[in-house]
Amino acid sequence: MAGMGGTGGSGGENCALISDVSAIPNVFDPSKGEVTNIQINVLKSLNQLSLYIYTSPDEVLVNPLLNIFPTILPGQTSMIWNGKGQEGFIVPEGLYLAKATATTAECSAVKSVLVQVKHAVNNCTLDVALNPQQAGHWVLAGTAGAEMVCYDFTAGECPVAVESLALTQSGAGDDAKLTKNALYNGGVQASEFENFPAQSNRIVFNHALGINVQTNTTETVCMRSDVDAYTPAYYVYRMDLVSKSDITAFSPGQQLTNAQINGNFPVEGPSISVYKP
Repeated sequence: MAGMGGTGGSGGENCALISDVSAIPNVFDPSKGEVTNIQINVLKSLNQLSLYIYTSPDEVLVNPLLNIFPTILPGQTSMIWNGKGQEGFIVPEGLYLAKATATTAECSAVKSVLVQVKHAVNNCTLDVALNPQQAGHWVLAGTAGAEMVCYDFTAGECPVAVESLALTQSGAGDDAKLTKNALYNGGVQASEFENFPAQSNRIVFNHALGINVQTNTTETVCMRSDVDAYTPAYYVYRMDLVSKSDITAFSPGQQLTNAQINGNFPVEGPSISVYKP
Protein backbone atom coordinates (compact mmCIF):
# COMPACT_ATOMS: atom_id res chain seq x y z
CA MET A 1 0.00 0.00 0.00
CA ALA A 2 1.78 3.14 -1.16
CA GLY A 3 2.15 6.18 1.01
CA MET A 4 0.72 9.59 0.15
CA GLY A 5 2.73 12.75 0.66
CA GLY A 6 2.52 16.50 0.20
CA THR A 7 3.77 19.85 1.42
CA GLY A 8 1.87 22.80 2.74
CA GLY A 9 2.23 26.14 4.50
CA SER A 10 4.53 29.00 3.61
CA GLY A 11 7.70 28.29 1.70
CA GLY A 12 6.06 26.37 -1.20
CA GLU A 13 8.31 23.92 -2.97
CA ASN A 14 11.33 24.93 -0.87
CA CYS A 15 9.66 23.60 2.31
CA ALA A 16 11.38 20.21 2.25
CA LEU A 17 11.25 19.21 5.92
CA ILE A 18 10.33 15.52 5.75
CA SER A 19 10.98 13.23 2.83
CA ASP A 20 8.92 10.18 3.63
CA VAL A 21 6.42 8.61 6.03
CA SER A 22 6.16 4.82 6.05
CA ALA A 23 4.30 2.19 8.10
CA ILE A 24 5.81 -1.24 8.72
CA PRO A 25 3.72 -3.29 8.31
CA ASN A 26 1.03 -1.20 6.65
CA VAL A 27 -1.57 -3.98 7.14
CA PHE A 28 -1.91 -5.32 10.68
CA ASP A 29 -4.38 -6.92 13.10
CA PRO A 30 -4.46 -5.18 16.51
CA SER A 31 -6.97 -7.72 17.86
CA LYS A 32 -4.09 -10.23 17.74
CA GLY A 33 -1.67 -7.86 19.47
CA GLU A 34 -0.02 -6.69 16.24
CA VAL A 35 1.28 -3.11 15.91
CA THR A 36 2.61 -0.94 13.11
CA ASN A 37 5.80 1.14 13.26
CA ILE A 38 5.28 4.53 11.61
CA GLN A 39 8.60 6.05 10.53
CA ILE A 40 9.21 9.68 9.60
CA ASN A 41 12.36 10.77 7.77
CA VAL A 42 13.21 14.29 9.01
CA LEU A 43 15.44 16.37 6.68
CA LYS A 44 15.90 19.57 8.70
CA SER A 45 15.76 20.69 12.32
CA LEU A 46 12.13 21.26 13.29
CA ASN A 47 10.33 23.38 15.85
CA GLN A 48 7.41 20.95 15.99
CA LEU A 49 6.50 17.49 14.71
CA SER A 50 3.09 15.86 15.04
CA LEU A 51 1.75 12.48 13.96
CA TYR A 52 -2.02 12.02 14.03
CA ILE A 53 -4.12 9.03 12.98
CA TYR A 54 -7.31 9.76 11.01
CA THR A 55 -10.02 7.72 9.39
CA SER A 56 -9.85 7.56 5.61
CA PRO A 57 -11.13 9.17 3.48
CA ASP A 58 -13.21 11.45 5.76
CA GLU A 59 -10.25 12.23 8.07
CA VAL A 60 -11.95 12.06 11.47
CA LEU A 61 -9.33 12.19 14.23
CA VAL A 62 -8.75 8.77 15.78
CA ASN A 63 -5.57 9.17 17.86
CA PRO A 64 -3.10 12.07 18.30
CA LEU A 65 -0.09 9.79 18.63
CA LEU A 66 2.72 12.31 18.73
CA ASN A 67 3.10 16.06 19.21
CA ILE A 68 6.67 17.18 19.95
CA PHE A 69 7.50 20.85 20.53
CA PRO A 70 11.24 20.86 21.36
CA THR A 71 13.70 21.02 18.48
CA ILE A 72 13.78 17.81 16.44
CA LEU A 73 17.08 17.11 14.67
CA PRO A 74 17.36 15.53 11.21
CA GLY A 75 17.11 11.75 11.09
CA GLN A 76 14.48 9.08 11.43
CA THR A 77 11.72 9.37 14.05
CA SER A 78 9.40 6.42 14.66
CA MET A 79 6.22 5.82 16.62
CA ILE A 80 4.33 2.62 17.39
CA TRP A 81 0.56 2.56 16.80
CA ASN A 82 -1.28 -0.33 18.49
CA GLY A 83 -4.47 0.14 16.51
CA LYS A 84 -6.35 1.82 19.34
CA GLY A 85 -8.25 5.10 19.40
CA GLN A 86 -8.19 7.84 22.03
CA GLU A 87 -10.67 5.91 24.22
CA GLY A 88 -8.35 2.90 24.42
CA PHE A 89 -10.47 0.58 22.25
CA ILE A 90 -9.21 -1.18 19.14
CA VAL A 91 -10.50 0.65 16.07
CA PRO A 92 -12.80 -1.04 13.52
CA GLU A 93 -11.46 -2.57 10.33
CA GLY A 94 -10.64 -0.16 7.52
CA LEU A 95 -8.14 2.31 6.11
CA TYR A 96 -6.50 4.90 8.35
CA LEU A 97 -4.34 7.88 7.50
CA ALA A 98 -1.15 8.48 9.48
CA LYS A 99 -0.41 12.16 8.88
CA ALA A 100 2.88 13.78 9.91
CA THR A 101 3.15 17.57 10.11
CA ALA A 102 6.60 19.18 10.38
CA THR A 103 6.97 22.84 11.27
CA THR A 104 9.78 25.40 11.39
CA ALA A 105 9.66 29.17 11.84
CA GLU A 106 9.59 29.55 8.04
CA CYS A 107 7.17 26.91 6.83
CA SER A 108 5.41 23.60 7.42
CA ALA A 109 5.14 20.35 5.50
CA VAL A 110 2.71 17.44 5.62
CA LYS A 111 3.23 13.87 4.51
CA SER A 112 1.06 10.84 5.18
CA VAL A 113 0.74 7.12 4.67
CA LEU A 114 -2.26 4.81 4.52
CA VAL A 115 -2.49 1.98 7.04
CA GLN A 116 -5.00 -0.85 6.87
CA VAL A 117 -6.43 -2.37 10.04
CA LYS A 118 -7.77 -5.89 9.58
CA HIS A 119 -9.26 -8.29 12.06
CA ALA A 120 -9.05 -12.04 11.78
CA VAL A 121 -12.40 -13.78 11.67
CA ASN A 122 -12.73 -14.85 15.26
CA ASN A 123 -15.34 -15.70 17.82
CA CYS A 124 -15.99 -12.68 20.01
CA THR A 125 -17.48 -14.27 23.11
CA LEU A 126 -18.29 -13.34 26.68
CA ASP A 127 -18.60 -16.24 29.14
CA VAL A 128 -20.69 -15.51 32.21
CA ALA A 129 -20.56 -17.44 35.48
CA LEU A 130 -21.18 -16.90 39.17
CA ASN A 131 -17.95 -15.96 40.93
CA PRO A 132 -16.77 -19.15 42.66
CA GLN A 133 -16.28 -17.35 45.98
CA GLN A 134 -19.96 -16.46 46.18
CA ALA A 135 -21.93 -18.07 49.00
CA GLY A 136 -25.10 -17.31 50.89
CA HIS A 137 -24.64 -14.98 53.85
CA TRP A 138 -26.35 -12.56 56.20
CA VAL A 139 -26.45 -8.78 55.91
CA LEU A 140 -27.46 -6.27 58.59
CA ALA A 141 -30.50 -4.11 57.85
CA GLY A 142 -29.30 -0.56 57.26
CA THR A 143 -26.02 -1.65 55.61
CA ALA A 144 -24.79 0.71 52.89
CA GLY A 145 -23.12 -0.79 49.84
CA ALA A 146 -23.85 -4.41 50.74
CA GLU A 147 -22.49 -6.90 48.21
CA MET A 148 -25.45 -8.75 46.72
CA VAL A 149 -23.81 -10.82 43.97
CA CYS A 150 -20.61 -11.11 41.91
CA TYR A 151 -20.36 -12.53 38.41
CA ASP A 152 -17.25 -13.39 36.38
CA PHE A 153 -17.13 -12.11 32.80
CA THR A 154 -14.49 -13.76 30.59
CA ALA A 155 -13.72 -12.55 27.06
CA GLY A 156 -12.58 -14.90 24.31
CA GLU A 157 -10.48 -14.06 21.27
CA CYS A 158 -11.24 -10.32 21.24
CA PRO A 159 -11.94 -7.61 23.81
CA VAL A 160 -15.55 -7.07 24.89
CA ALA A 161 -17.34 -4.05 26.34
CA VAL A 162 -20.54 -4.59 28.33
CA GLU A 163 -23.21 -2.10 27.33
CA SER A 164 -26.13 -3.14 29.55
CA LEU A 165 -26.86 -5.67 32.26
CA ALA A 166 -30.22 -6.67 33.77
CA LEU A 167 -30.57 -8.53 37.07
CA THR A 168 -33.72 -10.13 38.49
CA GLN A 169 -34.41 -10.24 42.24
CA SER A 170 -35.67 -13.78 42.77
CA GLY A 171 -35.76 -13.87 46.56
CA ALA A 172 -38.63 -13.11 48.91
CA GLY A 173 -37.44 -9.62 49.84
CA ASP A 174 -39.09 -6.32 49.02
CA ASP A 175 -37.25 -4.82 46.02
CA ALA A 176 -38.06 -1.29 47.19
CA LYS A 177 -35.90 -1.91 50.28
CA LEU A 178 -32.79 -2.06 48.05
CA THR A 179 -31.64 1.40 46.96
CA LYS A 180 -28.55 3.01 45.42
CA ASN A 181 -27.89 -0.16 43.47
CA ALA A 182 -24.74 -0.03 41.34
CA LEU A 183 -22.28 -2.29 39.56
CA TYR A 184 -18.63 -2.42 40.57
CA ASN A 185 -15.70 -3.75 38.58
CA GLY A 186 -12.61 -4.49 40.63
CA GLY A 187 -13.93 -2.32 43.46
CA VAL A 188 -14.48 0.67 41.13
CA GLN A 189 -18.03 1.85 40.47
CA ALA A 190 -18.86 0.90 36.88
CA SER A 191 -22.43 2.17 36.53
CA GLU A 192 -24.72 4.91 37.69
CA PHE A 193 -26.95 4.27 40.71
CA GLU A 194 -30.23 2.60 39.75
CA ASN A 195 -33.38 1.68 41.67
CA PHE A 196 -35.91 -1.05 40.99
CA PRO A 197 -38.91 0.29 39.04
CA ALA A 198 -42.19 0.29 40.92
CA GLN A 199 -43.75 -3.18 41.14
CA SER A 200 -40.85 -4.77 39.29
CA ASN A 201 -38.19 -7.18 40.47
CA ARG A 202 -35.92 -6.49 37.47
CA ILE A 203 -33.27 -3.79 37.48
CA VAL A 204 -31.36 -2.66 34.39
CA PHE A 205 -27.93 -1.05 34.40
CA ASN A 206 -27.33 0.68 31.08
CA HIS A 207 -25.79 4.04 31.90
CA ALA A 208 -22.02 4.66 31.73
CA LEU A 209 -21.04 1.04 32.16
CA GLY A 210 -17.30 0.79 32.82
CA ILE A 211 -16.99 -2.94 32.18
CA ASN A 212 -14.33 -3.65 29.56
CA VAL A 213 -12.97 -7.18 29.36
CA GLN A 214 -9.72 -7.63 27.48
CA THR A 215 -8.89 -10.64 25.29
CA ASN A 216 -8.67 -13.91 27.26
CA THR A 217 -9.10 -12.19 30.63
CA THR A 218 -11.75 -12.24 33.36
CA GLU A 219 -13.38 -9.30 35.14
CA THR A 220 -15.42 -9.76 38.32
CA VAL A 221 -18.51 -7.55 38.34
CA CYS A 222 -20.48 -7.12 41.59
CA MET A 223 -23.77 -5.47 42.44
CA ARG A 224 -23.85 -3.51 45.69
CA SER A 225 -26.93 -2.03 47.33
CA ASP A 226 -28.03 -0.04 50.34
CA VAL A 227 -30.33 -2.21 52.48
CA ASP A 228 -33.05 -0.15 54.12
CA ALA A 229 -32.79 0.01 57.92
CA TYR A 230 -36.49 -0.86 58.17
CA THR A 231 -36.13 -4.05 56.17
CA PRO A 232 -37.80 -6.85 58.15
CA ALA A 233 -35.57 -9.58 59.50
CA TYR A 234 -35.30 -12.78 57.48
CA TYR A 235 -35.99 -11.12 54.14
CA VAL A 236 -34.02 -13.01 51.49
CA TYR A 237 -32.57 -11.48 48.32
CA ARG A 238 -31.12 -13.32 45.35
CA MET A 239 -29.91 -11.55 42.20
CA ASP A 240 -30.05 -13.71 39.06
CA LEU A 241 -29.02 -13.41 35.43
CA VAL A 242 -32.07 -15.10 33.96
CA SER A 243 -31.02 -15.35 30.30
CA LYS A 244 -28.29 -14.29 27.88
CA SER A 245 -30.61 -11.56 26.61
CA ASP A 246 -30.07 -9.80 29.96
CA ILE A 247 -26.57 -8.84 28.77
CA THR A 248 -25.70 -6.63 25.83
CA ALA A 249 -22.01 -6.64 24.94
CA PHE A 250 -19.97 -5.78 21.87
CA SER A 251 -16.44 -5.94 20.59
CA PRO A 252 -15.02 -2.46 19.90
CA GLY A 253 -12.53 -4.00 17.49
CA GLN A 254 -15.11 -5.84 15.39
CA GLN A 255 -17.10 -3.00 13.84
CA LEU A 256 -19.03 -2.84 17.13
CA THR A 257 -20.29 -6.38 16.54
CA ASN A 258 -22.35 -7.86 19.35
CA ALA A 259 -20.42 -10.45 21.33
CA GLN A 260 -21.81 -13.94 21.74
CA ILE A 261 -22.95 -14.48 25.34
CA ASN A 262 -22.28 -17.92 26.82
CA GLY A 263 -23.28 -19.32 30.19
CA ASN A 264 -25.41 -21.86 32.03
CA PHE A 265 -28.53 -19.71 32.31
CA PRO A 266 -30.19 -18.87 34.56
CA VAL A 267 -27.06 -17.97 36.52
CA GLU A 268 -28.40 -17.76 40.05
CA GLY A 269 -26.81 -15.62 42.72
CA PRO A 270 -26.38 -16.54 46.36
CA SER A 271 -29.15 -16.06 48.92
CA ILE A 272 -28.59 -12.91 51.03
CA SER A 273 -30.59 -12.94 54.27
CA VAL A 274 -31.32 -9.82 56.30
CA TYR A 275 -30.93 -9.73 60.07
CA LYS A 276 -31.57 -7.05 62.69
CA PRO A 277 -29.75 -6.53 65.99
